Amino acid sequence: MIKNIEKVEERKEQISFYKKGIIEKDKLLEAGVQFGHRNKDWNPAMKPFIHGLKDRVHIINLNRTLTSLQIAYNAVEKISSMGGSFLFVGTNKQSSKTIQANAERTGSYFVNQRWLGGTLTNFKTILNSIKKLRNLERLEKNNFEGYTKKEALKLSRVLEKLEKSLGGIKYMRKLPAAIFVTSIVDEKIVIKEANKLGIPVFGIADTNSNPRDVKFPIFANDDGNKSVSLITTLIADAIASSKDEKTFVINTDEKSFEILGLNIRQDDTFKTNKFFRKNKFENVNDIAKDKEINEIKDLESKKEAKIDITEKEKIITKENTEKNN
Repeated sequence: MIKNIEKVEERKEQISFYKKGIIEKDKLLEAGVQFGHRNKDWNPAMKPFIHGLKDRVHIINLNRTLTSLQIAYNAVEKISSMGGSFLFVGTNKQSSKTIQANAERTGSYFVNQRWLGGTLTNFKTILNSIKKLRNLERLEKNNFEGYTKKEALKLSRVLEKLEKSLGGIKYMRKLPAAIFVTSIVDEKIVIKEANKLGIPVFGIADTNSNPRDVKFPIFANDDGNKSVSLITTLIADAIASSKDEKTFVINTDEKSFEILGLNIRQDDTFKTNKFFRKNKFENVNDIAKDKEINEIKDLESKKEAKIDITEKEKIITKENTEKNN
């Protein structure tokens, strides 16, 4: 009896949420959210979410789009209200500007130029690259003092490359709580890395994609500028609505940003990240200790190698003297 009452209450909450409505169908139609790909490029997994065909182009069912948007909006609000950080990813030309604008508006991280393989799964190495980027930024502020013109040019080129790929995540101290991608098809590497680490992914699912690849698919056109910008702004609004203010600033304090050579507070822990849990890193002190242990082991192995060489040399010299006698 109690279980049945709980189920009814859960259902009531769901219905009340759906009644709330975050956007009208007319706005989705204006943005061209309903347009999918040609019927020859479709993915059979999208069959339940397609309304029909028009001029050999699949039309997405907007009722399904609305429900998927509402579910995603609710989930984003919950994650954000619990203090979870978001990573916006959109490396297409049509999504790069909206991704950056909405991420900066909500104080989230973003990648809008090129996704570096291993950004999530090999986060320790990425942190070293971020350290390099921040050091180069400090040098640029001082107009590359102590460097020749040729050296300064080389360093500025390296800085440009790093800024393109890591500029949006240079203040990211730990793995994000959730990720939003503008296309399930184009951002396959991001989704694979996130699924490995158990990070929930919100993604736009067009008619040529598999919605099962992500935890929260949003059925919409992933090629149109208006469609992508509309859905990205809705996700950003969900993050903003769960917080007091609509504009946020990421903490850029250099003193509070050290991990494996970067500046970060000693209080910061990484228990929420699966990556650090796998490696049994509970906080910065553990990471520092582990680094010291590895350095000591390397030194010991080098010493042992040297001792072996000297012993071999002694044996050879003894053998030579015996032969001569």
